[in-house]
Amino acid sequence: RSDWTTKQTQLRTTNATTTNLVDIAYDPNGGELFQIKAFIVGSEISDSRLAYSVELTGTFTKSSGDSLAYEIGNQVQFPQNSFTGTAPDVVMYTDTNGIYIKVTGKASTTIQWLCTYSYHKLINISV
Repeated sequence: RSDWTTKQTQLRTTNATTTNLVDIAYDPNGGELFQIKAFIVGSEISDSRLAYSVELTGTFTKSSGDSLAYEIGNQVQFPQNSFTGTAPDVVMYTDTNGIYIKVTGKASTTIQWLCTYSYHKLINISV
């Protein structure tokens, strides 16, 4: 069985703290394969500066109960921004619990973040 899901999240950062933007949990029983694509844009409220990134990755969890997540190949990332100095950052990563997209804003700067992401999930795979 497979599912295709598209969602959108947003948040506002006011400093350089790293904040969770997306959290996709794995089934604790394993046996899932994900292909994820995410389009993230951050807009500075007062100065019209932009940061954006396109993130792509694939990951799977084994049905054998080893509770690990495995990335398939390397992530693909296309970050761009028009900020001066230290720029905001976007990171997508996986761990044993799920897939995450985190953003790090900029000190003393309000940034409105928007993420549209989709994932294709195959369920009950035997790996």
